[in-house]
Amino acid sequence: MHQARQQIAPGIEAGPDLVSGTPVLQGTRIPIWAVVRALVDLGSIEEVARSYEVEPEQIKQALSYTADVLEDIRVGVLT
Repeated sequence: MHQARQQIAPGIEAGPDLVSGTPVLQGTRIPIWAVVRALVDLGSIEEVARSYEVEPEQIKQALSYTADVLEDIRVGVLT
């Protein structure tokens, strides 16, 4: 049975049949980890957006999601 994508944060979605459940940019198959890696490699939000043919706002949403996940990890470790 095919399961639908589910929005897990603004501009971010995941689903069991979508890149093995990996969070992706909404409406794409671009994993969030790949966006972060591309930012390291390319150096600017605009370059990453151009590379993936998405809007810069989508890259910012990916970075915001990544920061939230890291904050959750930090809080979990400290409690």
